[in-house]
Amino acid sequence: MQDKESPESMSLNSGAQEEDFESLGIEEAGRIGTKPRFLIHSKSVINTESEFEEKQLCGGPTFTAGHACVFSCKFCYVHSILSRNKRLITIMKQKGLGFQDIVVEIADAPLVGRKSLLSRGKPKYNDPSDQRVIFGSPLVDVAGTMDQADVTVEICLEILKLTHWHIRLLSKSHLLLRVAKGIPHEFRSRMIFGLSTGTLDSSLAKAYEVGTSHVSNRLETLHKLQDDGYRTFGMVCPILPQENYDQFAQEVAKELRVGNCEHVWAEVINQRGNSLRATSQALREANRTKEADLVDKVVEDATAWEEYAQNTFLALQKVIPPEKFRFLQYVSKDALSWWQSKTKEGAILLGKEKPPTTTKPPTKNNLGVSERLSHIERDDLKRYEKDILNDMHAFIRVGKALTAIKNGKLYRETHDTFEAYCIEKFDMGRAHAYRLIAEARVVEDLSPIGDILLPANEAQVRELTKAPQEKRGEIMKLVATKLGNAQLTAKAIQETVEQVNGTTHNPTPARTTPENKRVTIELPVFVKWLEVLKNLAEQNQTSDLVRLLSKAQEDQKIALEVPL
Repeated sequence: MQDKESPESMSLNSGAQEEDFESLGIEEAGRIGTKPRFLIHSKSVINTESEFEEKQLCGGPTFTAGHACVFSCKFCYVHSILSRNKRLITIMKQKGLGFQDIVVEIADAPLVGRKSLLSRGKPKYNDPSDQRVIFGSPLVDVAGTMDQADVTVEICLEILKLTHWHIRLLSKSHLLLRVAKGIPHEFRSRMIFGLSTGTLDSSLAKAYEVGTSHVSNRLETLHKLQDDGYRTFGMVCPILPQENYDQFAQEVAKELRVGNCEHVWAEVINQRGNSLRATSQALREANRTKEADLVDKVVEDATAWEEYAQNTFLALQKVIPPEKFRFLQYVSKDALSWWQSKTKEGAILLGKEKPPTTTKPPTKNNLGVSERLSHIERDDLKRYEKDILNDMHAFIRVGKALTAIKNGKLYRETHDTFEAYCIEKFDMGRAHAYRLIAEARVVEDLSPIGDILLPANEAQVRELTKAPQEKRGEIMKLVATKLGNAQLTAKAIQETVEQVNGTTHNPTPARTTPENKRVTIELPVFVKWLEVLKNLAEQNQTSDLVRLLSKAQEDQKIALEVPL
C-alpha cells in the first residue's frame, strides 16, 4: 500500500551527523539470503497513534519489528517514510547499499513491545472495553522468515495478554500460517489474518515482488486459514492497470473467497514517488512487456492514472459488498467530487486533497477512539442493529451482529462503552450480550467443519460449552449419529458431553413431600415467574423472554429457586 505524499527516496545527505554503529546502537547480524542483516536498539515497537487508522486497518495502534524488509517490492514506500532515520542513513552510507539491499530488525522486539504496554509493572491498556484493532506491520513483513514469524508470535502474545486489543496481521508470506498456529486457541477470536497480492499470476508478481511467497502459496494459505475457522481479510494491492478490469475483479473475488473475509482492502499503484516507474522497469526486465506498457500509459498522464484507478474501483465494487469493501484512494482536487460520491460504496479518501470529515476536529472518547463514524461504518451499524432488533431470538445472527459492533466500536458516536450501548439500545445487560457473542462464536467455530449438526438454541450451546473446544465437533457428530432423524435437544448434547468427558450424570432425585411424593411449586413463586415474563413481553425484551421460556422447556422447571 502507498502512504501519504513524502520524499521520493531516502537521501544519504539529509543532514545526519557522522555517527558510527556503536553510538547509534547498530549491530551487524549476519545475512538473510543475499541481504546483510542489522539489529538496531530501539524503544519503538508499538505505536499507539497511527495514520493507518485513517485507512480503517486499525483503531490507532500499530506494531513493527523492523525498519527494512527481507522482501524487495519495487512499489515499497517505507524508504520514503524513514527518509530521515539516522540509523538507516548510517548503515546505507557506511556499507554503500540501497534501502532494499538490507534487512534491519529491532533487537529484542517482543521485550521492547512489552515494556511499552506496561506502566510501573502494570498493564497500561487493560480496560476490557478497549478492544481496538492493532495493525502489524506498517514497515516490514510480519512473516518474512521463520524467525521473523516467531518474533511476530511473541509480540502478539504480549499484546494479547496485556490488552484486550484485536490484532490484524498482513503478509506476503505463506509463513503467516506459522504465526496463526503459534497463537493459543484462547486468543484465536482476537486475531485477523490477511495475505496481500495485487495479481493472481505468480510469475507476474515475482517480477516486482522479489523474495515474497508465490501468489499461489499465499492464496493456499488464506484458504487454509479460512477452512480452519480463522478470521481473515483480503488485501488486493498493488493492482496493476488491466486490459479487462471486470474479469480481473471477478477472478480476484473468487480466489479471495470474499464471503469468508471480514473486509477486503484494495489499492492501485500510487502516482506519487517512483513506484510506477520502478514497477514498469522491473516488468520490462522480466520480459513482461505487455504489462509494462500498460503501466507506462499511466506514469506521466494524470488523467490516464485517474481512469485506471476509477476503473479498478468500479470493477471491484461490483463483486465486493459495500459493507466489506475498503478502496484506498489518494484523491486529486479534480477527481475529488467523483470519489466523494463513492464513499458509501467503499471508497476511502486519502491525501492532502481529501475533505475534512467535519468542520471541527472529531473529539476523542475515553478510549482514545474517534467518536465520528465513517459513512461505511454508519451503514454497517444500521444493518447490525436491524438484525438485532428484528430477530432477537436468532441468537447466532444477534451474536454476530453484537460482535461486529463491539469489535468495530460502532457504538462510539453515542456511547463510551459497548456495555452502555447495549443497555440503552436493546435493554440488554452486559452478561447477556457477552453470552450471545460467545455462543455465536461456538457455532461459528463449528461451521467450517462441514456436514455437522449445529446447536439450534442457547440451551443447546450452553451444554456444548461444557466440553473442551477441540472436542465439540466430535460431540455434535456423535449426537447426530445417536439421534438419527429425531429432533436435537439440549439433553442429547448434555448426555454426549458427559460421555466424551468421562463423567457420569447422576441427577439429584426430586424432593418429595411425605404425603404424595410429588414436587409442588408455591403459588407466589409461580405468580412471580409469570410476572417476570409479562414484564419482559411488555418491554419488548424478546431475547430474555425466549431465553427463560427455552430454559423452562429444556430443564422442565422454571428459572427461579423453588422452596419446597
